Amino acid sequence: MGTYRKRFNEKARAGQMAKLKELKKVRNKQFTRHLEDGNEPQDPHESEEPRNSNAEIVEPLTEAEKEAKKRKLEELFKPEKESKVSRLKKKRLDKFIEHQLKREEKKAIIDKLQDHKIDTGILTSSKNLGHGRQTKKQAFQEALKLEQMGQASDKIREILYQEHEVKDWEERSDGDEVDDSSDENSTAGFEARTDETEAPASSFVDNRPAKFGGSGFGFAFQNAKVVRKTKPSSKKRYNWRERVNMQEARKHSKEDEMDFDTSEEDEEDTSESSSDSTAEVDEDVDKGEDATGSTSVSDSNGEEIQSAENAADDFKSWAEGEIKKLEGRDVPLETPQLLGPYEKITRIEDLEDGLVDDSAPVSESSKRKVFYVNVNRPDEIQQARLKLPVYGEEHKIMEAIHHNDVVVLCGETGSGKTTQVPQFLFESGYGDPLSPDAPGMIGITQPRRVAAVSMAKRVAKELGDHQDNVSYQIRFDSSVSENTKMKFMTDGVLLREMMNDFMLTKYSAIIIDEAHERNINTDILIGLLSRCVRLRAKNHEKNPSSAKKLKLIIMSATLRVTDFSENPKLFVSPPPVLKVDARQYPVSVHFNKRTTFNYTEEAFRKTCKIHQRLPRGAILIFMTGQQEITHMVKRLRKEFPFPKMAKPFEEMNSSKDMTIKVNPRNADVEAEDVEFSVNTGTRLEGEDRDDFEEEESDGEEGFDETLEDGQTATDPLYVLPLYSLLPTEEQLKVFQDPPEGSRLCVVATNVAETSLTIPNVRYVVDCGRSKERIFNESNGVQSFEVGWVSKASADQRSGRAGRTGPGHCYRLYSSAVYESDFNQFSKPEILRMPVESVVLQMKSMAIHNILNFPFPTPPGQDALSNAVKLLKYLGALDSKDAITDDGKKMSLFPLSPRFSKMLLVGNESGCLPYIVSIVSALSVGDLFMSENELGIGARMEDNSESEELDAEQKTRLQQLRTQYHKSQAKFSKLDKYSDVMKLLSAISSLDYISSEKMSLFMKKNFMRPKIVEEARKLRKQLLYIVKSNTSRENVAVSVSEESLKSGVPNESQVKLLKQMVCAGFVDQVAIRADLIAPEDCKITNKSAISGIPYIPVLAPKVPGDIAQTFVFLHPASIINTSGESPPKYLVYHSLHQNNRSEASKTRIRPLCDIKSTPLVNIARKGSLVTYSKPLSGQGIRPLDLSPTERLCYVTPRFGSSMDSDLKVTWDLNPLAVHQKKVAGQWIVDKLVTAKYYKDVSVQKSTK
Repeated sequence: MGTYRKRFNEKARAGQMAKLKELKKVRNKQFTRHLEDGNEPQDPHESEEPRNSNAEIVEPLTEAEKEAKKRKLEELFKPEKESKVSRLKKKRLDKFIEHQLKREEKKAIIDKLQDHKIDTGILTSSKNLGHGRQTKKQAFQEALKLEQMGQASDKIREILYQEHEVKDWEERSDGDEVDDSSDENSTAGFEARTDETEAPASSFVDNRPAKFGGSGFGFAFQNAKVVRKTKPSSKKRYNWRERVNMQEARKHSKEDEMDFDTSEEDEEDTSESSSDSTAEVDEDVDKGEDATGSTSVSDSNGEEIQSAENAADDFKSWAEGEIKKLEGRDVPLETPQLLGPYEKITRIEDLEDGLVDDSAPVSESSKRKVFYVNVNRPDEIQQARLKLPVYGEEHKIMEAIHHNDVVVLCGETGSGKTTQVPQFLFESGYGDPLSPDAPGMIGITQPRRVAAVSMAKRVAKELGDHQDNVSYQIRFDSSVSENTKMKFMTDGVLLREMMNDFMLTKYSAIIIDEAHERNINTDILIGLLSRCVRLRAKNHEKNPSSAKKLKLIIMSATLRVTDFSENPKLFVSPPPVLKVDARQYPVSVHFNKRTTFNYTEEAFRKTCKIHQRLPRGAILIFMTGQQEITHMVKRLRKEFPFPKMAKPFEEMNSSKDMTIKVNPRNADVEAEDVEFSVNTGTRLEGEDRDDFEEEESDGEEGFDETLEDGQTATDPLYVLPLYSLLPTEEQLKVFQDPPEGSRLCVVATNVAETSLTIPNVRYVVDCGRSKERIFNESNGVQSFEVGWVSKASADQRSGRAGRTGPGHCYRLYSSAVYESDFNQFSKPEILRMPVESVVLQMKSMAIHNILNFPFPTPPGQDALSNAVKLLKYLGALDSKDAITDDGKKMSLFPLSPRFSKMLLVGNESGCLPYIVSIVSALSVGDLFMSENELGIGARMEDNSESEELDAEQKTRLQQLRTQYHKSQAKFSKLDKYSDVMKLLSAISSLDYISSEKMSLFMKKNFMRPKIVEEARKLRKQLLYIVKSNTSRENVAVSVSEESLKSGVPNESQVKLLKQMVCAGFVDQVAIRADLIAPEDCKITNKSAISGIPYIPVLAPKVPGDIAQTFVFLHPASIINTSGESPPKYLVYHSLHQNNRSEASKTRIRPLCDIKSTPLVNIARKGSLVTYSKPLSGQGIRPLDLSPTERLCYVTPRFGSSMDSDLKVTWDLNPLAVHQKKVAGQWIVDKLVTAKYYKDVSVQKSTK
């Protein structure tokens, strides 16, 4: 008989039946739950001791327990009707059972860990360690938080619900079983249940579905209420405004007020806790437990949270009162009385706090008497003074000045130090003759004449009823009177006064302003004043009644004051340094991602983007020189024009020059346009890949704002230039409001860095460069180069955008270049310019040892030695480096020693007016505009952009070029080889032009009006100085306009003028190269004059390569248009070199030609001429006049005799001399003419 074959789904049916059996067991547990809860009395012997849930070691199951569990699992999973099981199935079943046992063990361990309990009452926050016991406030907050989290206990209930009576579990009226934790969380539900009538307890629960009459979920939880979890609100991020407000609240001690306020974080914690409790309820529902109590608990939690929020204010007031009682602050405070005498205690640990003491030292022995001056000012001026930052520091500044002889004051531009510190001194009695301690004047020095005059007028206006006591004195003008108590002047004026009165007896206080610019006069003044202050202090100690102290205040716009304050040679004890913050608004500085080589194009692009995208506000662009400014102004005006009929269009185009596409590298530098910094002659490393400019992108920094209402991207731009050579009326336009509907744009040099403050500037475009003059001390060559400015200058430029409001500064270079290639400060002028004027002035003041002079920054040894050599060549110093009589006279002129020498020898044959005019013209700069400035130079013809010009413009340029050359030829008629004669003609011709026609005359002849006016003023001053020192009636000397007029010089005067010019530049003579190196230089009839080389005297020799010493004529010289072979010897003004290209040549600016014999006559008193032995033969021989005198012919050699092998020298034409024998050596006494030598020779032969 065959075996019974099971149905295909019998195994599945057996597994389903096993599951139903287990579910039935779970249901039947509810009928025996009261036994598990312990409500039924149990036999104490039968109750086993419960296991410790906190035991460190959980005991594993025994082998018997494991076997019993295995049998149960086998019965559960093994089919009942299957009598025989294959070996493979048996193995699989055993493996499955093993896995099930391991899972149960893990579950048991996890359940044990979940049952682990700890008393959280012993835990506390780490920030409360060491605070002692818990306050009531902290206990209440902790209990409320635990109650909300479902971790309540009897102790927590006592704190939160002290007046509530809790009933026992057996007294509940209903049979619903509620979780303890949920019951404790729901106060309202608990009260409702205790009020119901008691009924017999029933443990039966009808779990049938509701549709069959039951109250349970039934099978598959059909009637279960779905409780959905609510996502906690996202945490709100703090923005910068909330952080600022919280910081301000902390400053005003508002933390205590916020102790009981509900913050967002607390609300989030509450919501999170409520969501956690809701999640627990869901889990209980899944397990089949009753969810009614859990739902009510959740609702009660929400009500309690809401009631806690509503009662926060009441509880806050109550809690604050309780805290005051506990801390003993509920009683009024009484000030304790000191029983014994007070003794000051000094603790070492308090002294070493790392704080900087910015107060000035106080002299306890000071016996200063109180004296002040009342000043009545208008209300609007007083209100303006109150807004200045320096006004709030008046007490600290004046206390420092009263108790210290020297004070250093640092305050950025805009702090008000220039106008207010002199007023502080005036109101304290300085400058008043009745003052017991400071009866002398107050002197204020400025580096620029314009600043001295403008500051004097401003301070006079602010002094109200004392404005008559303020005066100024500059080079060509003075308003000093008997009532002067405060005098503004240039540093050169005060330096001249110290040469006559070293003790400065007329002054009681000296203010050195703008000391950060570090020009030569300022450095010398500070060195001299440091000695003067000490001498005045010593004299005051000896005789306090007659000798008064001198106060020195050094003011700087930067913090570079260590050269003054930490220089022991300058000040033995370091002076106090006071810092005053500027009235500065925040400025956002934006660097370029890449430093573009063509910075002019980048500046144009950036300016256009600012005007088209950003709100209203003036734009200030910093460029390197006049030519770049003119070029940029023209491009911007063309890009954003005014309507052609508008008035601004006519104004901007009326003064329009004919400057077209000028190369800025060839432009002349102006005096106040020089900012010396690092040399960058070549491209930066890694930036010479191409000329690709940085592309415009929306991610560029500094363009987050948008245009305001009424603005468009095509609004006109009111573009104005600003540089020092610009006429004054043109400069003043930048201070006026722009036309309505337009934006002001100023393109300026670094004259707008510190000297001028342009109003309403909000945007600054900084190219980071400036045109500088580099002087090579080894060969005397000057080169004009565009180089990086210093970091201090860059900060000054960016600060211009924050004077009237917040602004932006766009730097056209990267931050890496700024950090690596920019110097911290600019190089002092005394380290980059010749110092022969400094040495001569000190020698005239009996300061013989220059190296020991207390310079803030001492000059280099090479510069000092070169200066001494030059002064010896000029005859100002003798062989022992002592000053000569000529040197003392030369020191009287406010000029370079070269020009002083020319004036000293110029009072011969009626040449004084001519030489004064020449010197004044050479001192101020070039009177005429150059061809490149006008756009008619040879370089312009090769410019690729010139192809864009139409025929009409080219015709106009050709006419302009013709007119220019005719004008130059008209002034060159005196001498075709002398450029100084052209200057003399220009200056002298203006004396015969009426004042009404003068401006038109200068315009037609391409003159610079500002330079011409400067030269005419200087000429009048120099003529007065010469006459007062050479005339017998020096007291009654006067210079009138008629005395300045001079006629045309004759031929002999022209020759004398050339020699006078050569006397000042005797060491700057060049010889035509073909005369000493004919093999290396061959001149033909086709050679261009500008290409004929010259060799300067004393030029360093290069062995085997004489071409290294070649120099060439400057293109602007009139010699290039002479049409004849250039002269053999030329006197030149300076050497110039353009290092922008490898093929650049060194150029000389010639002054005049000179002959061989006059050159010897001029240079023989110095050390530049040596003589050969007497010549004999060809009818000449030495003629002995006496044993110690003779006449002879010698060959002079021009150049240095000490190092003739290293430097260029040459022989001049032989000439007759008169020699004397001194100490066994024949010395040339004087030069004699050939006729005189021949007459003496005839007389000797006839005897």
